[in-house]
Amino acid sequence: MECIPFFFVVKDLCVDQNRIYVLWGQGADERGSRVDVFDKDSGAILGYFYTQVPTDQCNVFIEVVDGTDFYTASYDDAIVYKFTMTY
Repeated sequence: MECIPFFFVVKDLCVDQNRIYVLWGQGADERGSRVDVFDKDSGAILGYFYTQVPTDQCNVFIEVVDGTDFYTASYDDAIVYKFTMTY
């Protein structure tokens, strides 16, 4: 059986009071780039979402403010997008 290596690149991460957000460098599509959300204390994965930026290019950065507002930008347009996260 042939082993196929997988390489995943963390593009950016952000930590708030309760969670760690990890922006992945792979898998950008029409939904944007994937962001995994982890519990800050236990490290358990809580879920994931896509950045919603209309591009198939990876996002440049992520920033979370007060656990509610999410900011990101893509390489395509250098526009900073703001979203309100809902749980």
